[in-house]
Amino acid sequence: MTGWFNTKKLSVFVVMTLAALNLAACGDSTESTQPTPLISKMTAAISAAPSPTFRSAATSQPAPTTSAGATTSTTVIPTTAALTTTSVATQNASNSAGNAQEQARKVAAAMEQVQSYKINITNTAGEKFEQIYVAPSSIYSAKTDSSGKKHFIIELEDQYFESEDGVKWQKSQFPSGELTKDFISLSLKLGGQITGGADQDFEGRKVGQLVYDFSKATGFATLGKGKVLYDKTTFLIIQEENETTNSSQTRSSVISYKDYNNPNNKIEPPKL
Repeated sequence: MTGWFNTKKLSVFVVMTLAALNLAACGDSTESTQPTPLISKMTAAISAAPSPTFRSAATSQPAPTTSAGATTSTTVIPTTAALTTTSVATQNASNSAGNAQEQARKVAAAMEQVQSYKINITNTAGEKFEQIYVAPSSIYSAKTDSSGKKHFIIELEDQYFESEDGVKWQKSQFPSGELTKDFISLSLKLGGQITGGADQDFEGRKVGQLVYDFSKATGFATLGKGKVLYDKTTFLIIQEENETTNSSQTRSSVISYKDYNNPNNKIEPPKL
């Protein structure tokens, strides 16, 4: 998931999946007119949240240190006075939670190093998105809604363009904020709960799994919950799932990542 997080305004622009794929769950009536996740704005819960509710990863977990793609993490395991049956179970649970946080920090660090990728997104509203990301903040997005109507966006550093046919383009207002590429990185920033899941079989190989849940993250519950599958060697995300519920309506999205750091991932300025 890629999103724009602004610590000063406490707002999130979800570039891929956070809200625009789950418009009904955001509680923002303007979302129905927004063409793509690139400019989806999480105003309902986030803008109203006072600054003390914001929790970055550093407030609850040691921040990862990266160097040339390497990641180091520290897991804190509480000590117990006596290893009774209860305390052993408690410590095992703590170990498991600590391991999930460690894996999450490795995933976030790996995604931070990525220079480019492509994603395909589908949701239960019948929408489809094809997107390209190129570091540090360039994005191409093509959306097809359930009726077959298309909308395109190109975001190049400080320029933002929209098109209804991919041929005729016009400049639009540029969203501001800090880029967040996925739900795990966002969970670490906003205090979403992260737990480990059993390894999964994915296209003939074993992949790691992390489960995230924003339901107890004060001010950010509308971000929903889901799971992330990641490569156990590179820690790059393979697939994300997200589910949000608003007014008893549930919407789900599946986000597939591919073509990491492919030199063919290019975004050119459109001809106006």
